[in-house]
Parts: sequence; structure tokens; C-alpha cells
Amino acid sequence: MSTEPVLFEMSEYYYNSFQMDDSKFFIDNPLGVDPEKTESLVSRTPQQKELKLQPMQKKDSDLPDYLNSLKALSVEQLLFAAADVKKMKTPSNFWIQVQKEGGRPVILDVGEMVSGDKKEYAARKRDGTAQAFALSEANHKKLFDNLDRLTAS
Repeated sequence: MSTEPVLFEMSEYYYNSFQMDDSKFFIDNPLGVDPEKTESLVSRTPQQKELKLQPMQKKDSDLPDYLNSLKALSVEQLLFAAADVKKMKTPSNFWIQVQKEGGRPVILDVGEMVSGDKKEYAARKRDGTAQAFALSEANHKKLFDNLDRLTAS
């Protein structure tokens, strides 16, 4: 057996497959949203305070699309820098609570904008053990802008 260092050659496909951050190991649909089984939804913004909805009883608004946006929520990047994690306070000014039939409520807190080139916000599930992650500005807008559309009939 040789003690000399060995070089390996690999295809670009495999190299790109190895180039990922920890967020790839974070579950998709972190809130466990199932639009068909969502019993209650509470959304809070500083402007609107709390908006309480019962999706199973209100099918004629933009609520199904909103729930599908919540279901499609994915983590772009996990936050580890202390300065970014501090931007996530619980409870935050922006949060969403989702409860499925027979389940416990799941709450997503969204904090301040984090440092970096991208416009992202600090976010974390409110269960005491969840890892803080970055939520894109586009997702922030989808989840918290113009919530009146959810109550329209």
C-alpha cells in the first residue's frame, strides 16, 4: 500500500452534487401544511395584527393558493452567524400559525432582514429547537403582504 497522496478525478456532475450547504438537509414543507386538512390559520403582521381564518370553511377566497405557498416554502440557507440569529426574536412581529385537523399548531416566526447580498429575513419554527434559516424577500411578500385577499369572497 502506497503512502503517497492520491488525486481523484470526478465529473462535473458529481462535483456540483457535493457543492451544497446544510439547507439541503432541512425538510421541505417545514410547517407540514396540507391545504385539505388545515383546520386553522393565524397570520400576524404589525400592520394587520392577527388575522384568524378557518380554511376548511372558506374555499372561495385566495386562501387555497396561500396555503399552497406555505406548503411550497423551502429553506434557502441555514443561519449560523450570531448577528443573523439575533435578528430572530420570539415572538416576532411577523408570524404564521398553522394547525391541521387533530394536530398541534406549528408557528413560523419571521424576524428582521439578515446580512448579505440577498434580501432575506431570519425565520425559525417556534418549537424551541428549530434551526434559524433565511426566508427570501419574495416568500416574505407572498406570506405577509396584502392579507386582505384571504378574507375576500
